Amino acid sequence: MKKYILFAGLSIVPLLSNAGMPGNFYVGAGLVGAKPTRSNVNVKNVDQDVPAHKGVATADLSKDSFALGRLQAGYQKRWNRFLVGAEVFGQLKDRKENVKNLKVSTPNGTLVDTIGINVRRNYTTGATLKLGGYFTDRLGLYASGGVLHSQFQTSVFSAGAGSVTSSRRNNVWGSVFGGGLIGHVGESVVLKAEYGYESYDRFNTRPLQSAFQAGNVTDIQNIISPKMNYQSVTLSVSYLI
Repeated sequence: MKKYILFAGLSIVPLLSNAGMPGNFYVGAGLVGAKPTRSNVNVKNVDQDVPAHKGVATADLSKDSFALGRLQAGYQKRWNRFLVGAEVFGQLKDRKENVKNLKVSTPNGTLVDTIGINVRRNYTTGATLKLGGYFTDRLGLYASGGVLHSQFQTSVFSAGAGSVTSSRRNNVWGSVFGGGLIGHVGESVVLKAEYGYESYDRFNTRPLQSAFQAGNVTDIQNIISPKMNYQSVTLSVSYLI
């Protein structure tokens, strides 16, 4: 469904450009400050040597803030004091969010493994629609919403002896909603300050090995299921073309 929303959003750009009212394409760049919020992981694992040892656990991920770069392009159209537009963007790799020393145990309390987990976005692309209005000739407010597509890399390692680190990559769809302030400087420069709440579908990794014992290729296998959410503030500058 989110793929269709993305394509529908992008199809609005040529419709806006042919609507017969003043409008502009633009390109720009920005700085994004982001912070994970309510992000967590579910874990299911099994000891290959003792198949009855199947552990489960849930934990919150770290919530450290980070900054990353962003490139964007779009089209905006103005009717008197009303603003409508569409934008596509790409963001660079961000920092790892993690949980340390997570004990994964069977329902009766038998410890299967103590592990650490790292989750990181390798890249993000997205498309948003914007709708708002100007309260002066050069300053306005708008609401925005759209879809995200990111590649997440999930790594796991055992805290005990015989630890190995293994990782998987997952392409995941999400959504973003928010709003911002827009300002015009001269005839060609546009400044924006925008807040966004980003939410991704929970996804499952393929089995990840976290530990082995002598003579065994695999010992502890883990399926990690992250649920990632972020709050972000983007400061950007664009040039109308």
